[in-house]
Amino acid sequence: MQEMSFAVFFMWWSHYALRFISGFKGSERRKRFLSSELTALFICGALQSAVVIPALMLYFPKDMPPVALATTALFMLTRSVNNYMSERARSEAYIGLYTFIQTAGPLFGLVFGLALLFEVSRSPASILGGFAIMQTLSLLIAFRLSDLGRVRPRFDRELLFDAAHFGIPVMMASMLALVAINAPRFVVEHYMGLAAVGAFSVGYGLGLRASSVAVMLVTVGAYPLVVRKMEQEGVEAAYEQMAKNITLVGLVVIPVAFGLLAVNTSVVDLVIPPDYREATYLILPLATIGGLMRYLRAHTTDQVFLVRSRPGFITMISVVDLIFGVLSSYSDCGSAASPEPRSGRSFRARRLSPPASCCRG
Repeated sequence: MQEMSFAVFFMWWSHYALRFISGFKGSERRKRFLSSELTALFICGALQSAVVIPALMLYFPKDMPPVALATTALFMLTRSVNNYMSERARSEAYIGLYTFIQTAGPLFGLVFGLALLFEVSRSPASILGGFAIMQTLSLLIAFRLSDLGRVRPRFDRELLFDAAHFGIPVMMASMLALVAINAPRFVVEHYMGLAAVGAFSVGYGLGLRASSVAVMLVTVGAYPLVVRKMEQEGVEAAYEQMAKNITLVGLVVIPVAFGLLAVNTSVVDLVIPPDYREATYLILPLATIGGLMRYLRAHTTDQVFLVRSRPGFITMISVVDLIFGVLSSYSDCGSAASPEPRSGRSFRARRLSPPASCCRG
């Protein structure tokens, strides 16, 4: 829900800033951007909170006391703003600030959340509370280290309209991509129950994350370089830089993905609890290959359309991605949940449902 809320409410402005912030040079143009930036963030944050809080109350009607509700909403809001701040920092090549935002909240949030979990309350609110507090602190420090918030907010209709015109198609594409990524989890829950989602998500999340982290080794600085080339030297120089980026991404991601496939059994035996291993043996290789294809496309060819300010094409690609992802998930889970499995793979998929002991986890 947090990833979806960021895509829906913040992504339009985030992608606009990532693409065009380097063009706001000079004191007056910079002030214009900064004042509009604050306005956009207020709008994004207010809309996210207005939608997320009722959604949490509806989705968890019996498990959301007021403290847990407020903690979860604060966690989601501070995470969204931190995500935006990290994108803003990398767009301007502030490497130290980007690294701080990316690591401080998650790392210290985990430590503080575990402390609250064991010392205060054995509840999800403790973990989320630890993250929310540390994300808030890292956000305040990030504000101090950047020029965000140095001018008063102002509703610049022309600039905000341009941002929406560019960012909304990208936001729609990102939202569709997130739905496509997460749809299998909901399909598994529908056919096999909530416990099976845990068994499925271990290998699925690990495979996607391995490819994602490998891609980030290159792409954190790659796209801002393309934008800078576009602004300073024109489209041909941007394409030349993009070609170099694609080569680097391939050289980094492909060995990581296939290396993980080669040691799949050893990795699962080493880091996965016994109750989840059987499902992970099957799912991890497929998720790794799927993540490899997805992130190669997202960080190479999709960027052509971003640089040329044609984000509508990315939206169309994401629609196709979503349709095939959802249909294939329903087809596979539907056959797996049938009384008589139609193939060996369907029979193995039926065994995703874990033993009762994992439900306690």
